[in-house]
Amino acid sequence: MRILTFFLILNAFLLNAQKDTTKLNVAIFLYPGVELLDFAGPLEVFANTSNMRVFTVAADTGRLYSMQKSMNILPDYTIETSPEVDILVIPGADGESILRSTSNPKTVNWIKKIHDKSIIAMSVCTGTLFYAKAGVLDNKNVTTHWGATNILHDAAPKSTIIEDVRFVLDGKMLTTAGVSAGIDGALFLVSKLRGEIEAKRIARSIEYDKWDPAAGFITGKSKLEVRKKPKKVFDPICRMSLIPEDVHSTKQYGKEVVSFCSAHCQATYEANLKSKK
Repeated sequence: MRILTFFLILNAFLLNAQKDTTKLNVAIFLYPGVELLDFAGPLEVFANTSNMRVFTVAADTGRLYSMQKSMNILPDYTIETSPEVDILVIPGADGESILRSTSNPKTVNWIKKIHDKSIIAMSVCTGTLFYAKAGVLDNKNVTTHWGATNILHDAAPKSTIIEDVRFVLDGKMLTTAGVSAGIDGALFLVSKLRGEIEAKRIARSIEYDKWDPAAGFITGKSKLEVRKKPKKVFDPICRMSLIPEDVHSTKQYGKEVVSFCSAHCQATYEANLKSKK
């Protein structure tokens, strides 16, 4: 019995040891207003992974601020000077920041080119909107932040949005839910490229106890669970889809009842109403 146990353990070790050990370049694309944890989480995971070189890339030279101006960042490269990219990671941001950056044809063309050549194209949260703008999400299963599903549906109407999962893998496209889910997606990718032992080592190293390898949806393997979904309303300003717990305020304007995710969206809506009078 002990001999059998030994060989089972040895076999599991060899299976993990046979994972690809080729050195991979991981590029994390940054832009003004980027959400800090969206990129810092995956960066931490990949930087702790054997044979992965992690660097940041931006559209232009110079420093940029993260979301809410919480950090001043100097990216390593621009899209003109970036080394070859094996894995591209695009983090999310608020709607205004996303709109500004996806309106830059140079950025969108670069993302399309890198996506086509890369091993894996990954997004965190609303970073999926960059890939939508690049036109590479058609006929793909994808996910995003729970509040941005309506926006993503409009941006990529030919994709299928999977909700209530931490990440979705469809071919070379790996999309994750919001913010902290980027860590889950990164650990999942490490488990596939470097083995589950390596992924578990990293999860323990960064003390990420919530990682569940089964918390994602893998196209061709996973089955969709039919769940009763709560009734949602939409914020007319940011267009986030809101369940009752997410609603900041609800107010009646004439015959219309409107819900908002924040005081900012409500103030913007009311200012727009006044400007129309």
